[in-house]
Amino acid sequence: MKAHPVKRYFWLVDTIYRNGPISFAEVARRWHQSALFEGNELAIHTFHNHREAIEELFLIRIECDDSSNKYYIEDKEGLKSGSASAWLLNTFSISNILSEAQSLGSRVQVEDIPSSGRYLSDILAAMRENRCITIDYHPFSAIEPFELTIQPLITKLIDRRWYLYASKPNDPKVKLYALDRFEGCSVLDKTFDYPTDFDAESYTKDVVGVAIYDRVKPEIIRIRANRRHAKYMELLPLHHSQTKIAESEKHIDFEYFVSPTPELYNKLLAYGRDIEVLSPAKVRSEMYSLTTSMANLYSHKMESSKVGRAVRSAARVFPNAKAKEVAQSLEMMHDTLFVERLEACILYLEAVIGWEYAKSLKLDDTETLALFESGDTDGVFIYESHQVRDKLRQGVKSIDDLVEVNIAHHHPKALPKPYSYALVQALVSYFGGFIKCHYPREFKIFFE
Repeated sequence: MKAHPVKRYFWLVDTIYRNGPISFAEVARRWHQSALFEGNELAIHTFHNHREAIEELFLIRIECDDSSNKYYIEDKEGLKSGSASAWLLNTFSISNILSEAQSLGSRVQVEDIPSSGRYLSDILAAMRENRCITIDYHPFSAIEPFELTIQPLITKLIDRRWYLYASKPNDPKVKLYALDRFEGCSVLDKTFDYPTDFDAESYTKDVVGVAIYDRVKPEIIRIRANRRHAKYMELLPLHHSQTKIAESEKHIDFEYFVSPTPELYNKLLAYGRDIEVLSPAKVRSEMYSLTTSMANLYSHKMESSKVGRAVRSAARVFPNAKAKEVAQSLEMMHDTLFVERLEACILYLEAVIGWEYAKSLKLDDTETLALFESGDTDGVFIYESHQVRDKLRQGVKSIDDLVEVNIAHHHPKALPKPYSYALVQALVSYFGGFIKCHYPREFKIFFE
């Protein structure tokens, strides 16, 4: 039995898990037929040594029923989905199957997990003894890697990437790190006290994916799926809280208790036309905003949207605005989050209120200009900073004043903002301010 010990452990656990209770004679027979067999029979003392090693390394106990002298996995039902032991068992099974299928070559294809090979073992070793680690971390947003000393708390595998939740020695806040952004990792002698009030399962249970935001709280979200796609969702739930709440001949409705994070929205968008978010209104409107943004992205022309046409029309009253420059400025802004939400809100207002909304929108609206002058610009695009609010409070009597404030407010080392671009930004912000002033309910739904 010369195969690598870990491979033998994989094989033994998988064999007993799938076939137990099973006698030692049957285990030995199956070993003789396995792809790992190289001429050495399985001795009974080797078998027991492997049992002990498996329990020590993976906390999986292989017990013997004295009445039948057969072996089985203790607490087999306790190996629930999502646990490390369940993942290990699945890995064992796949490993054995692939070993036996090596003769098929490229006809058996699997996904690579680039972040699992280099540092996972060191991190798990540190976690077992509550030791700090020092990492050289290189996020995509940084030009150079930087060194961090952190306390590893949780590892999680999702979408072919391993992630680490960790805190710093002098900062209890838990942050997320992707292992494929590690350029170095060292386990230190320094230990830390695992926080007694920190429960790993509870910490991650309310999210889809890995990112956790303090300001994004879990809520009840209802989704409708067509009958065909619902079958896939029942087989592979979007989230562990998934519950079927209603069904008809054409669709099935599911309910979740989950945080509406960007990763959740990405998952929902991946379902395409097969699902529809029913509630709450805020999540539904965000889906509308995202899909509208995607349509704008592929059209590559924001001036063809409701916001774009309104800006182009309004810009005609300004002597310094040239059509070509305004169109170019619109193009630069077509994927701005504020514009996406403004577009979705305008479409909603037109659908609910009709032409009355469009008729009421005037560039010299006294109440809207007063809103800017008061500095009540939370959520209104480029006029949110304290410095800009101070300038607005000096007086806003027209759109021209908004443009001038926008031009004047820029970083000292930055190039002056072109008039056309400042005008487009001011007009877009004005439309948002108009909605905040006259339609506060809709503003709260789409912009908060």
